[in-house]
Amino acid sequence: MRKPSDVPATPVIQVIERMFALIDVLASREEAISLKEISEKTGLHPSTTHRILNDLAVGRFVDRPEAGSYRLGMRLLELGNLVKGRLNVRDAALAPMRELHKLTQQPVNLSMRQGDEIVYIERSY
Repeated sequence: MRKPSDVPATPVIQVIERMFALIDVLASREEAISLKEISEKTGLHPSTTHRILNDLAVGRFVDRPEAGSYRLGMRLLELGNLVKGRLNVRDAALAPMRELHKLTQQPVNLSMRQGDEIVYIERSY
């Protein structure tokens, strides 16, 4: 949970903030984690933690490998792959490449490996 000094200037929806806190705790561990430990790490009451995790499990954002334990669910992987597939690497890299060129006064290349060869996608100079 956020500390009072972390309070954003814009209002937040409390249950969404709590949901992300739970997801962050689950993301910090490779293995499944108990409800009790999640509750302790977030500072949320166990019943609140259980209710939100249950809703996340219905949406497949969280899995329950065993009774009372939780881990991140496959739906997050599906969404991550959608985002990854929509990223245009060239567009994302262009501004940092130009900035690096300004700082170093050296050419900056964006390339990718194709078999045993390098294919240049963009050059900033």
